[in-house]
Amino acid sequence: TANHYYQNGSHTIEGTLSLPTPCHDLATSVVLSSSTPVKAVIDFEVKKRGDICAQVLSEKFFSVSFSSPEDTQISATLNGKPVMFRFAEDFSGIVK
Repeated sequence: TANHYYQNGSHTIEGTLSLPTPCHDLATSVVLSSSTPVKAVIDFEVKKRGDICAQVLSEKFFSVSFSSPEDTQISATLNGKPVMFRFAEDFSGIVK
């Protein structure tokens, strides 16, 4: 679950993602389609750094922003595989 805000032509998606260990890094990118309606795919990529690390889940904050129309269809992938992505509330308090 993530928070979704739309203001002045820009979407912002914020939330946390559980990573396997504190030694994993999270990178994000957004791919926008040129179709109508516009589709945005947020790709989360998790990579391990180093060899030795405590085996404890680690929460990682993320924030992704991109410009596109308000009716953009937004989905997500994790390491290239589709994942379920739910939005909490936007600025107006409307559940998406």
